[in-house]
Amino acid sequence: MDDSRNIEAACVAELKILQRKGVKTAIRLEAIYWSQLRDFAGEDKTTLSKFVHGILDAHQAVANRTSLLRCYCLDRTRKRVSVDRLQGQTFDVMAIIAACPAPVAVITPERKLAAFNPAFGAIISDLRQKSGEARAIQLSFSEQMSAIQRRLIEQPMRVAAYQIGIRVGEGAARYFDTRFALADRGRGLESSIIAFLETAQRR
Repeated sequence: MDDSRNIEAACVAELKILQRKGVKTAIRLEAIYWSQLRDFAGEDKTTLSKFVHGILDAHQAVANRTSLLRCYCLDRTRKRVSVDRLQGQTFDVMAIIAACPAPVAVITPERKLAAFNPAFGAIISDLRQKSGEARAIQLSFSEQMSAIQRRLIEQPMRVAAYQIGIRVGEGAARYFDTRFALADRGRGLESSIIAFLETAQRR
């Protein structure tokens, strides 16, 4: 009986007036979706109004706003379930990195290379040949590494692009558009990051 009442309450449509910059938007949506959207907004550290307007702004081609918000809730929840399932399994990360055709490297919190695949190694070899040196690799980031780690901890499903610079000795650095992932979310800021290099930037 309790489950039945909970479901019935969740199905009750609620009209909310969301305001942004003096403009009011009226949306009628079932209570269960408002509850989910409020939770998502809290996770992203923003208000319900800003969060909902962000979704609407990002998908202006969708005319039916209530359908859009329902689908957003379902899609985000489904992705979270997939991540939870994956986290319960054991993966050989190094084997995955080695098999990746794109340049990939594991970088410690001290910005040192812990491991890399053959494609990343080819970049290092090329830089060493051009510089004529066999000195240590120097890495630079478009944002502080701790800031990148915090963003990955707070919003693990959000993909953000950064730039990474790779330099050998006194030679010229090469810059790449790069996407990052935490190697071990449970270690927080002590976790290494996995860098997936994309296009090289001309400088």
